[in-house]
Order: sequence, then structure tokens, then C-alpha cells
Amino acid sequence: MKGILFLILISVVFRVNTQTLSFSGYSSGTIGSTYNTGTAPNNMRVVVTKNNTNQNDGTPKYVTTDPGTPCYTSGSLALNGFFQGISSADNANYTVTITFNPSGNGTCNYATFTIKDLNSNESVGTFLDVLEISAKDGNNNTITATTNNLGTTAGQITSTLSSNVTRTAGSGVLKFIGHNNTSETYSSGSYFSSTCGTTTVRVVPPAGVPLKSITIKYRAAYGTSSNGYYNLSGPLRPDAQYISIGNVTLTAIGGCTVLPVELISFDGKCDNENPSLVWSTASEVNNDFFTIEESTDGEEFGLFSVIDAAGNSTETLNYSLSVNDRKGPGYYRLSQTDFDGKKETFNTIYLNCTNPANEWSLYPNPTNDKLEIKKQHVSGNESECQIYSIDGKIVLSYSLLEPNNNGVWEINLDTLESGIYQVVILNKENLPLGEYQKIVKL
Repeated sequence: MKGILFLILISVVFRVNTQTLSFSGYSSGTIGSTYNTGTAPNNMRVVVTKNNTNQNDGTPKYVTTDPGTPCYTSGSLALNGFFQGISSADNANYTVTITFNPSGNGTCNYATFTIKDLNSNESVGTFLDVLEISAKDGNNNTITATTNNLGTTAGQITSTLSSNVTRTAGSGVLKFIGHNNTSETYSSGSYFSSTCGTTTVRVVPPAGVPLKSITIKYRAAYGTSSNGYYNLSGPLRPDAQYISIGNVTLTAIGGCTVLPVELISFDGKCDNENPSLVWSTASEVNNDFFTIEESTDGEEFGLFSVIDAAGNSTETLNYSLSVNDRKGPGYYRLSQTDFDGKKETFNTIYLNCTNPANEWSLYPNPTNDKLEIKKQHVSGNESECQIYSIDGKIVLSYSLLEPNNNGVWEINLDTLESGIYQVVILNKENLPLGEYQKIVKL
């Protein structure tokens, strides 16, 4: 009797949970506007800003198919800069800020995307692409930039390299230079580059922490000084050049927690000196109740009210609370508590319904590096501007002396991390002149 042995091969297929977030709805040619796509917590907000560059080719814009010239990636966000007419291009750039789950603390995924056409003109020296990439996790910590090849190591930015592209890493920034040399100054000879090459970038947050944001800064080479632009002869400034950023692919990672409540906003309102608190949520998971605390100094808080929450929701919900018996100035803090007792505290706001309407203008908002403050009627009674973090702590104070000839004060925000802040102007008696106003630092 013969035995027949059947070998059964069992094929096990492991499926990685991924999804792609497209730039397809981005409004062409718009600078500073906000584009949102995806479903929380796997969603992203995209803002493109520029400095000292002229927009070219309808940039920024979504490209459905590669036109060939310029060579954009099919399905990408294209950036085309024109620098010829700029006399001082030593800080010219486009900056793309991508924030994941902006109402929460990020997404439990790592992100992968491509950059196409990092290169230079080695025969003439009229341009050289430079790209700088940085990222932050859900705890607002900088993710380590490395020159490692594309991988999935937690807490790292990794990449591939197209032919004749150079990369360096330091201070949380991964920098790509579009030729076979780290120099940004053209000094005769030939620096090799390859047109239409593709570089892949991957950002993986630390273990157990969501990915919050990615910043992509695209610029022409600055060189070592204002006279060091990548050019063979005068005028010493770069020419036109372009890149495209491919759609973002999110890949799920384990052991990560996003915030249970996506808070859209928390604000105070004054209606004929009748104050109220209003807040909105984009979604709620196991949310038992909200707590409102109040303070007269922004430091010591006491219980003011408890409001029942929806529990679970995937729709936008609006809440309000009258504080008519608190018309004077005060601070209010919002928190939420889960059914299991876990508590999350949101931002603190300042509300004063006894002061006249605010005449102050803050711009640009959102802003990258500076804030301009203007008042319709400068009274000379201003003392200082105070900027508060979302948890109510003073992070920057600026003495308001004489404004410039346009009646504007300029405040440098380089020392502030990206996020939402509240600004108030104080008089010489250190009393607020109007309500707090929100700004967004990119």
C-alpha cells in the first residue's frame, strides 16, 4: 500500500493598512490658504507660504499628469519659483506645512512621499535646488533627521536619493542639494546633476507617539553670503526652477494613541456685554463630560461649570455656556473627561466684555516668522504685547515703543514653536486693551 503525501502550502498574506492623502483639491495659485483632506484622525491640513519669490506656472497647484516639461510627478503638488526679478534672494523660499489630525495630537501612521526633480544647471550655474525637511511628533518634539536610506526605524526621517543628489542632516533638518556636492556656491567647473529624478522621503514618529507635522522648505541655493547665489556671473541670483511633492501615503503603526476628542475651537464671545463661552468638536470618543474652570490671574483655577458631553460622535458638535455673572475680565480653561476617568485639558482663553471693541489688527495670520501689529488710532498709551501659549503661559513679551512710519509694530516669532497662540495688548497700567486674539505660528 502506497501512502500519498500531500504537501499543502499555506500562503499567508500580511496586509499593511495604508491610505493615500491627495493634494487633488488644492486651489491653484493660492498662498496662505488652508487645504484639508482625509478623515480624522488620518487627515491632513496643508498650508503653502512663500517668501521673496515670484509664483510661476500657476504655482502652487495640483498636477494630475506629468506634462513632461516641467517634469512633475503625476498626482502631486507642484511648486515653481521665479527669482530673476528679485534683487535680494538670499531668503527666497516656498514652505509647505502639513499637519496631521490638526484638531488632535497627530495620526498613528508614518508618512511617505516623493520629491521630483531636485537638480542644478551645472553648465551655466543659474540654479540649484535645495530642499529642507523637518517634522514633529504628537508631543511637539522634533523628529530626528538622518542620512539613512529609506526605512521604518521609529523616530527618524529617512530617504532614498536620485542620481547625483546630496543630502546632509543636522538640528532636526534633512537637507537635499541638487547636485553631487554639498556646496551651494558655484565656483566654475562642473557639478553633476540629473534632471527629473525622484527622491522618496519617509517620516516615522517615535514609538508610541503620533506623527503631528511635516515642514518642507524649497528654495534656490543661497550660497555662503548674499553674493553667493548659484550663478556663474552677475546678476548674482538664481533663475526659475521647480519641484513637485507626491501625494502622502500613511501607513499604520501600533502602540499609539490619538486624543479622544478633536477640539475645533474654544472661544469667548461678547454680545452687548453678555459674555458666553463656545466650543466645537469634530469628533468624540467615550467623552463623558466637559469641565470649565475660571481664574482671575491665569494661574490659580477653580471649578466654574460641568457640561455633559455626547459620549461618541463623528459629527461637528457645538457647545455654549453663558457666563453673564462674570462680565469682568477673567480666564477660562476647558477640559474633557472620558468615561474611564482620563482627563485632557485644552487651551485657556481670556474674556473681557467690559472693554470697547478691539481696534487691533494682527497679520499675517497664519505666519511663519514675524507678526505685524497695527492699530487704527495709535493713542500712545500702549505698554506691551504679550503672547500666550495654548495652556495660558506667557511665551513672549514685546515692548510697544514707537511704531514704524506705517503705524506698525513688527514682532519676531522665530523663537516660538509651531502652534496656536493668543495675543493681547496691555496699556501702561498693564490692563488689556480689548480681547485676546488668536494667531497661528507655522
